[in-house]
Amino acid sequence: MKAYALLLLLAFLPGAAAQTPEADYGAILLLISEADSVAADRPAEAQSKYRQAHDALLKLQGAHPNWQKGIVRFRLKDCRQHNSIDSAPVSTRSRKKANWRS
Repeated sequence: MKAYALLLLLAFLPGAAAQTPEADYGAILLLISEADSVAADRPAEAQSKYRQAHDALLKLQGAHPNWQKGIVRFRLKDCRQHNSIDSAPVSTRSRKKANWRS
C-alpha cells in the first residue's frame, strides 16, 4: 500500500510527466504486482488496479510509441485477460485456467 501511495505522490509532482518510459513502466509493473497480490482475496480491487495499469500502458504507448512495443502489447493483453477472467463467474475462470494448461 505504501508503494501505491508513493506512486500517486509521484504522479502529482511537478515534472512527473517528463519521466522516462522506463520509470513509467516500472510504476505500471508495481501496479500490476499489487493487483496480482490481492487478486485472490479482493478481486474487485485487483480488477481496478489492472484497469489502471491498462490505462497507464495505453498512455505510455501513446507517449512513446516506439518504446518496447512487444512488452507493452504483452502487458496490455495480460491486463485485458485479467479483467475478463476476474469478471467471469468462478466456474468459467476454472475452465479457462484448465484450458490454458492443456
